[in-house]
Amino acid sequence: MPGTKWSGCRPGWGQAHRRLHAATGSKSDAIDATAIARAAIATPNPDRHRIDDHVRQLRILVDYRSDNVKRRTMAINQLKAHVHIWIDHTPGDLARAKALTDLTTRLDTAGLGSHVHRVLTEMIAEVVDYNRRIHDLDTTIKNLVEPLAPALLAIVGISHISAAVLISEIGDITRFSSSAKLARYTGCAPVPVFSSDKERHRLHRGCNRRLNSVLYTAAIVQRRFHPSARELLARHEPSKRARSARRILQRHLIDVIYRAMALDQTSWQHHITRHRPAD
Repeated sequence: MPGTKWSGCRPGWGQAHRRLHAATGSKSDAIDATAIARAAIATPNPDRHRIDDHVRQLRILVDYRSDNVKRRTMAINQLKAHVHIWIDHTPGDLARAKALTDLTTRLDTAGLGSHVHRVLTEMIAEVVDYNRRIHDLDTTIKNLVEPLAPALLAIVGISHISAAVLISEIGDITRFSSSAKLARYTGCAPVPVFSSDKERHRLHRGCNRRLNSVLYTAAIVQRRFHPSARELLARHEPSKRARSARRILQRHLIDVIYRAMALDQTSWQHHITRHRPAD
């Protein structure tokens, strides 16, 4: 609602109060709402939910692009299934214009019935429309991100889309007082597990999965193209195996990303909406 002040409440706070006050430990919307209210009352000066206008614009573009990519994937899968049934052909990457042109030519010469040809042609047109939409969004996001994140874009494995996801999901980087807290938020901080007097670590799943996906992609790219990353992986893989070594690289990337975002934010020309305690 306009004029309403929102404050942040960590999921763990509501969970603790739900367990404390619920008679059976059950979970429902009403129980969750009561638990969050108790947590807000019990927590002095919770962080006010504040989002920078530039970050909000970037977030809606990133979300809309993600939705269009999912819809395009569904449309392509449906089209490939029908094409395989009717002309026994598996087309290439239909996110590319050449593959769509080749498929259109093949359908025109396949001798299909008019209704089948019309449906498949309309499905191709739908994929073409998604490709155009996603390309336009990529261009817009690139133009918005470049002045906001020059240091972030200099990191190997961080594309314009990855940088946009990082900025839109994190916002004001100063709300994390250290890279360790950002690592916990992104799921890159391992959780210690003790079993049979043997210490080990497991993956932390209570995190922002979209950010974790960006870090995973960056780690895979650095494994192929970044010499220092390859050295780090080669040093840890013999004792910790490939998956754990990759998680170590992701945790290292968090430190690099944290410093880059902090540096980039000092050069922002617009007024920055800071994440600060409520009055």
